[in-house]
Amino acid sequence: MNMHLALLTNAPYLDEHLTAFNHLVVGLIDEGVRLVQIAPERVETSELSIFGDRFNYRESTFTPITRHRILSLGERLDELEVSVVMAMHGGLWRYAAELAKRHDFALVLNAQSGRDVRRLHSVMRLLRPTQTVMLAPTQPILDALEQELRGTVQCRLAPPGVHLPGEDALPQARSEPPAAPCVIVSTTGELTPEVEAMMRGLPEVIEAHPEAQFFLDGQSTSQHELWKLASRLDILSHVSMIPRKLGHRELLLKADLFIQPQAMGAARSLSLQTMAHAIPMIAQDDPWLDYLLENVTCRLVDQPQPEEWTQLIRRLLGRRDEALQLGRHARAYVREHHTMSNQVARTLEVCRRLTGESLAFPAA
Repeated sequence: MNMHLALLTNAPYLDEHLTAFNHLVVGLIDEGVRLVQIAPERVETSELSIFGDRFNYRESTFTPITRHRILSLGERLDELEVSVVMAMHGGLWRYAAELAKRHDFALVLNAQSGRDVRRLHSVMRLLRPTQTVMLAPTQPILDALEQELRGTVQCRLAPPGVHLPGEDALPQARSEPPAAPCVIVSTTGELTPEVEAMMRGLPEVIEAHPEAQFFLDGQSTSQHELWKLASRLDILSHVSMIPRKLGHRELLLKADLFIQPQAMGAARSLSLQTMAHAIPMIAQDDPWLDYLLENVTCRLVDQPQPEEWTQLIRRLLGRRDEALQLGRHARAYVREHHTMSNQVARTLEVCRRLTGESLAFPAA
């Protein structure tokens, strides 16, 4: 009998990783895994993969209600003979751990960020060491998890994968800079000191590239502070906010440059897809993310100052050959370390070891 795996998701996870999640679902089913997708009701059915079974639950701002609704799915999972539950987001760890303990499912907890390390104390008493594995997206996060767990629960490295587009989808080689540069700025939506330093560096960039447009990707309740700063800097006509669900990937495919001005401490599909599409990237250095490598996958800003942002952005917009070479190096890195096939293989390996299944699977 093939393994039956339940993937438990929430809105924060799908907002960030929807495309990668759908590719993961298809990859697992291609390997013969029976699959259940568990997603919030507010996620439209058309946005998820059509493959496998699908259960929904209604999210609530009141945590005990969300918990009850997720745990109530246990009997339906039993009927399908689910053997493994995998929580895709740290905010779901406790619910998944309770579900696994009640129904004797093996458990996989997927870490996404350095913040997830701090969640461990809330779930430790629910974990069954021989039936639990934790997956880390980067080596620094893996090291932190292992230090906290001290060998009580097995931890494995599982770098997140993304789809590699064909060569025809990549930026075209040309020596002249773009006439109207399109720049994606990925933030949390908060006006942090790092974001402010980047924005204060934009007026001089716009002076050199008067047709440049900067699209800010990030939603928060304090987003108005970004607008106020853009107004004070007199760059409002060059700045736009990307509404949620507008279609980040469509904009990404047309971008000339991707900027990640703050250390978010989380492995993000958007930045990895940028690399896969060979789009040059400038990022704030982040100790949790081992794939941000100076002059290999991106240009790094260590101590962000407006002048440094101005210099780097103008350089990559003005020197097209250099920018394209950086993007190609990043794509090569993704091909070696962050393919979806590798993520599928790592996931299969972990789940099959937990369940004792000995079916063959592709090498990682």
